[in-house]
Amino acid sequence: MDDKTITKIAKNVERSFPGVSWQTPRVQHNPAAQAKNRTASNTYLLIFSGSAEQGDGRSIPRQVRVVANDKGQILRMSTSH
Repeated sequence: MDDKTITKIAKNVERSFPGVSWQTPRVQHNPAAQAKNRTASNTYLLIFSGSAEQGDGRSIPRQVRVVANDKGQILRMSTSH
């Protein structure tokens, strides 16, 4: 997956979860999702780690897992907390 596509996906994650400072995502090729649908294009798992600040000043760790295809379309997104 190229940097331009990763940046496009990262902007969508930032838009969905404002107020969270994100690190650069870990990118993994996801062949298991491709096995379920043989006509699907290559899929990738991007794991974003970050932290959000509460009202009392404490920070909460957050992780967002994004499954996207090689064209940058988000197929699935899930989050912790």
